[in-house]
Amino acid sequence: MAQVEMFAAKANSPATELTAAITDVATTVSVLDASKLPDAPNIATIGVDESAETVRYAGKSGNDLTGVTRGFSGTVAKAWATGVGVARYFTAYDADALRENVAGHSAELVSVSEQLADITLNVKMFGAIGNGIHDDTPAIQSCINYAATIGAYVLFPPGIYKISTIYIKNGVRGLTSNSAVLISTASYGKVISCTTDNLDVLQQVNNCTIKGFTVNLDQIASIGIYLYGCDNDVSDNYIYGARTGSQLIRVTYDSHRNKIHNNKLISAIDEPFATYTDMSCIIIEGKQYNTWAGLNESDEVIPGTNTSYDNKVYDNYCEGGTHTIGLRQAERTIVKGNTIKRGSHRGIVLSPYACYNLITNNSIAECGSSGIHLAYGSSHNHVVDNTIDNLLIPAIAGLTGEGAIQSYIHAKDNFISGNRIISRYRYGIYCGIHSDNTVIADNFVDGGTRCAIAIESEWSSPAATGENYGRPNYSAPDNPTWVSWDNGKGLHNIVISNNKVKKYVSDDNTVRGAGIYIGQGKVSVLDSLSVRGNRIIGYSNGSEDLYVYVNDASKFTNASISGNDSFPNQPLRNLFTNTNTVLTDYEGNSWQKQTISVNASRIDSNNLIDVSIYGNFYVIVTPATIAGFKGATCEGREINLRLNPNITLVHSSALKLKGNANVTTPSTANDNLIMKFVYISGGWLESSRNF
Repeated sequence: MAQVEMFAAKANSPATELTAAITDVATTVSVLDASKLPDAPNIATIGVDESAETVRYAGKSGNDLTGVTRGFSGTVAKAWATGVGVARYFTAYDADALRENVAGHSAELVSVSEQLADITLNVKMFGAIGNGIHDDTPAIQSCINYAATIGAYVLFPPGIYKISTIYIKNGVRGLTSNSAVLISTASYGKVISCTTDNLDVLQQVNNCTIKGFTVNLDQIASIGIYLYGCDNDVSDNYIYGARTGSQLIRVTYDSHRNKIHNNKLISAIDEPFATYTDMSCIIIEGKQYNTWAGLNESDEVIPGTNTSYDNKVYDNYCEGGTHTIGLRQAERTIVKGNTIKRGSHRGIVLSPYACYNLITNNSIAECGSSGIHLAYGSSHNHVVDNTIDNLLIPAIAGLTGEGAIQSYIHAKDNFISGNRIISRYRYGIYCGIHSDNTVIADNFVDGGTRCAIAIESEWSSPAATGENYGRPNYSAPDNPTWVSWDNGKGLHNIVISNNKVKKYVSDDNTVRGAGIYIGQGKVSVLDSLSVRGNRIIGYSNGSEDLYVYVNDASKFTNASISGNDSFPNQPLRNLFTNTNTVLTDYEGNSWQKQTISVNASRIDSNNLIDVSIYGNFYVIVTPATIAGFKGATCEGREINLRLNPNITLVHSSALKLKGNANVTTPSTANDNLIMKFVYISGGWLESSRNF
């Protein structure tokens, strides 16, 4: 681009003056001291203020300015008298010329930058051979180092490149592959690393693409791609050949806004179980988490440091490993649309302190212990619209599994919704151990060999009598200072709503899973529970649709069980283990809508009728004495009795009859005698009778 002519200045703009008058067309101007003006060509100003004239002179001869262009740069040519001042001032022309030239240079720099951005360096230009025998590390590293200085891409043409570790430097635009295979010779090392090996002086790599490689760890290296930095894109790579302790792609601390997508990652299959340890296809992590997995000695969460956040993991195929995709002290990560298979332990793991993440639309199959696992302070996560199909737990597991989705040990404020689960783990969805404010809603759960949906306030060892569907406690708490896994903190504010549950029964009918299990164990509080609008399908598989285990009714508080539907509707498939259980709401469940015929077998030795699992209308068909009602109920609940002849009801503080006296129906009475009772303040009060 042509530049506008610019002229040299004179420091402090010294002035001279005209030694002879000039007309408005004169082209030679005589001054007293021409040395006070810059060398020609240049410009000068005759006069001052708004009447001044700018002139351009082409030459100087003694004290004469020659080849003068009058009225330069929009000023007006005039006649001037002897003695008028002449100087090299900064003019409008100078400002306009500078502005136009800077704009022109900027446009040229942008053009050059765009051209440099497209520069691609071929590793073979720097001496790489790619025959699978020669060590290509030095040549490739030289190419990368130079690319970093000019902001270029590095291309690996077809070939098999035997390397130890290659280090990407900040400034490299990308590493791209044209059917290149990288074979590692780095024992326990990295194949592609976006930083140095010294964790104390990590240097980030930003805005880099790593695409299209086949990486063979060859059971030697520990990490395929090691990422430390921001705004990088890792895609379309195939990584395999893992060894114990390997991570195929690892994003380390303080790494943000990276994209990991469309990769095929094959880790080792852990067979037999526990042959390998801590193997993952993808790990995103913060800097540190302590010995007790993010909890301190007081059983409180330790917030993460140097957290990695706003990363995206999507549309990858991941197979094998012990923890296939793991988030450790990672926040605001999106894990979406991945296919995950045959993780020997867990498919997607959020632990410890992985918060505010979105886990959605992933397909998870045949993982040995759980599909999606949240624990140790991993809170405020959304686990939505995933498919977990564990119809066949692989033999490698050596386990019967935990929960297809599980949230326990300080995993709070998590939202689990819209997932489709076929589970042959112990549970479909499991929540427990101080995982407050968990919502389990609108999921479809088929199976769970022990139970489809379960919540527990504590893990007991050994399990108490009646704690039929609780999770086995495999060992003592991690931290020896805790008195129990729950450490007395309790479980609060749990919602189980609008789920569709299908109970499990094995082909040989020997294993039968329950529908929904609620467990208040040992001395831990279970407070503020809502179980509503769920549909439980089970037929007669011999296990309960709803099973509520309450160790201490005083610690089972503010619980509501309402509007649930059991199909086919059989009240005996529901059980409350503690007849002192009182709910805030226990109405509208399908098993409460039936008229129940009560004979002697349904009246206990204390002459009490259990109203936990039946409806609100009872027909007393056998001459009997009734001292009251027992079982789970709620404030304001109403009970209707239709009485046959020779039925005696005994007045007491627990069964308050009108007139404060016993009542016996006449032996000649018909079967249309009705009494109504309402539960108020811990007792049953007669509200009306029709005789």
